[in-house]
Amino acid sequence: MKAHKASFTKTLFIKVVAATTLLTVLLANSAFTRAQTVHDLDSFKIAVINNSSGSDDILSGKYQEGLEQITEHYRPNTGISYAWEYELGICAANLKMKQLTKAEAACSRAITTMPRQMKRSRQGRYLHSIALSNRAIVRYLSADIAGALADFNKAMTINQNSIVKQNLAVVTNSLAISNHKLTTPAFAASTYGTSTTE
Repeated sequence: MKAHKASFTKTLFIKVVAATTLLTVLLANSAFTRAQTVHDLDSFKIAVINNSSGSDDILSGKYQEGLEQITEHYRPNTGISYAWEYELGICAANLKMKQLTKAEAACSRAITTMPRQMKRSRQGRYLHSIALSNRAIVRYLSADIAGALADFNKAMTINQNSIVKQNLAVVTNSLAISNHKLTTPAFAASTYGTSTTE
């Protein structure tokens, strides 16, 4: 294990706009689709912790290699204070590989293993909201719309950052399009059936 991982306090000094930021956002470049929306979800942003085990591979699209690196350095249920970093990486890699069950479990562990003390800091709230956003994406892709919206709402309550806002906007726009597609044919059919001649 790396010596700098001995304490989670390094996350308290995150500078989001600085070059030394620990948080890196992946644009989801895979074309995820759901049968209900048939919507290209390229615009989702998925977060991993930069410079944590496997993050370089995950960022370069080598998701399986990233997972292998993580498992070399991390064993779940070991009680380490930075377990959430690894879990967030596992979540992102599985999400990118469309392994949604594994991704959701890892996202949930990232959220629950994040230390309470860290969640109280400004940067910790930011990271907590990002982890919720990742899980919301997984839930949305798994057709758990209620779960996705609940996670997005909680994330927005914790920290209204641009990543969460953008991901939430993708979902709400997609749902609006889906709703429109579902109601338009019914409206057209009812209008056609009741047309009058003059």
